[in-house]
Order: sequence, then C-alpha cells, then structure tokens
Amino acid sequence: MTLLEGYIQKAAPADRAGYEKAVKRWNTLAKPRGAMGLLEELTARLAAIKPDMDISRKCVLVFASDTGVCREGITESPAEVTAFLADLMIKGQTSAACMAKKAGAELLLYDVGMLSEVPGAINRKTRRGTESFRGGPAMTREDAERAVAAGIEAVRDHRDEYDIFCTGEIGIGNTSTSTAITSVLTGLPPGDIAGPGSGLGSGGLEHKIRVIEEGIRANRPDPEDPMDVLQKLGGFDIAAMCGAFIGGAVYRAPIVMDGLISSVSALLPVLLFPAAKDYLIPSPLSAEPAAAAVMDRLDLKPGLRLEMALGEGTGAIALLPLLEMGIAVYKGIPVFYAED
Repeated sequence: MTLLEGYIQKAAPADRAGYEKAVKRWNTLAKPRGAMGLLEELTARLAAIKPDMDISRKCVLVFASDTGVCREGITESPAEVTAFLADLMIKGQTSAACMAKKAGAELLLYDVGMLSEVPGAINRKTRRGTESFRGGPAMTREDAERAVAAGIEAVRDHRDEYDIFCTGEIGIGNTSTSTAITSVLTGLPPGDIAGPGSGLGSGGLEHKIRVIEEGIRANRPDPEDPMDVLQKLGGFDIAAMCGAFIGGAVYRAPIVMDGLISSVSALLPVLLFPAAKDYLIPSPLSAEPAAAAVMDRLDLKPGLRLEMALGEGTGAIALLPLLEMGIAVYKGIPVFYAED
C-alpha cells in the first residue's frame, strides 16, 4: 500500500443526516423557502462537516511551484515571477494577503516546487520545478505522490488550529497544466477550453493550445487514472492542492475551492474516491474557460460569479464573509413554518 492509498483509506463521507437537518431548518425559518439562494446549500454542506458551523478560525493554504512548460513560451510572464509573487505574499503585499487580513484569515505559503528559495515560505519542496510536459511526463509518479502528501499533511498539521481552509496557488504557467488536465478528464479539446491566462494575445493563445495538444499526444495520460494524468500533465502546486482536498476528507475539514487551478485539483481526488466531494465548498467560477467544464464535471454550483481569474486563493477568501453571514442568518432567525 502506498502512502497515498493509506491516507485515502482513512477518509470517510461527511454526515448526510447533518446536511439534511440543515436543509430542513432552512426550510422552516422565518423567510421564504430558498430565499437565501446558494448560501443555504453551502451552509448545509458545512453543517455536514462541522455540526456547530463555527468557522471563526480561518486559514488560507497557498502552494507555490514552478512548471516546466513555461519554457515553451506559453505565458507572457517569466518563471521568476513565481518567486517574486511568493515574496510579496510573505510580506502581505498580494491581493490574497490583503483579502485574507480583511477576512480575519491566516495565510500560510508552502513552497512545494519553486525554482528558488523564498524566506518565510514553509519548505515542502518536492524538487525545483517540474519538467515540460510537451515531450514527456511533467514529474515522476513518486514525485506526484510526495507533493500530494505535502498537501494532506498541511491540513493534518493545522487541523486543530483552524475550522476551515481555503486553497490557493502561485505558479506561472499553471493555467496550461490545469487546462491540459481538464481536457483529459472531461474529453473536451484544448482549443475549446484554453484561456489567455495572464494576458496572452490571440497568437500566444494559439501557441499555448498547440503545446497542450502536443503534450497530451506525447504523454497519452489515462483518464481513468487521475494520478497518471496529474503526473504527466500537472504541477506540484496542483498536486499539493489535490492533497489538501484529500486532507479535508481524512481530517473532516471543510476546504474552500478557489478558481480553475484549485477546482482541477479538487476534481482529481473526487475521481479517486467520491467521498472527497463532501468536503468541498465551491466558491468562484473563474473567468478561465475551462473552469465551467470542471464545475460541471464536479456537479457543483459556484458560490460566486465575479469573473475573477487571479488565483492565489482570492476567490476562496472572498466567500468567507458571505459564509459567515449565511451562518448568522441560519442561527439567528426564528422558526416560522411548521415542519413537514
């Protein structure tokens, strides 16, 4: 048994009765049924994980890594930007850091595969960046599992300190890795779902699509084996976030999804074992075209539609105040309708 299989064996579904109890209460409160929209569904999902629904202790887990496919000219930004942004995040000077502070959440930055060292980052480096998937696998199976384990252990190490975890990433080129994985897992052609990432023009986007198509042909990933797809086309950031979502199911912690890269990372464990879905709290629908395909594959409705495409955990953090408001309504208004 591998380390990953051992963790998965410990995972269990969330409490379906707790979910149904929350739905029933929402339907009896002094308001029209369903009037709070998706906040009713999201808080019910939370109740199945945490019966007290207390999310006052909030954490943002950000996983930083460099991807080898950047060498193929698929992004306007050089790979050095990954470390630059990670350093700014440590200093509290990125969008996610500012939002986390306002939301009352602590932000933890994990280096799971950056090319350089960033003082202040939690070092769980698998290796210094992945290979380019254009002509072969991005990483070995062993390295993929090590990066997944780093994400699981991030939740394990902090599960007693926090009530809810948000996911985020920093990594130039990771819309290419996530789009490649989405294409394989959904069967949709890269040309239908690839987006501009960090500002590609039409010519750059066409090149990006060709690189993704060539990578899929060269690697022939098995869509029935999520770890094979991750190993051949992914990045250490995706692998670590995949682990964080597995950690949610293992340690009974709600994990808030962010944009495309985070959503793809959530889809992988759900395909490995369906119980992982119980611990997902969907937040934004990213502006990246592949995001809708991933959300459809997960059969989840996004909690926010703000046309965000930044990553870093920003979309996940943005949901936290709304979740707390929903919980306040759920706990604060009286029952009005008679129970069925």
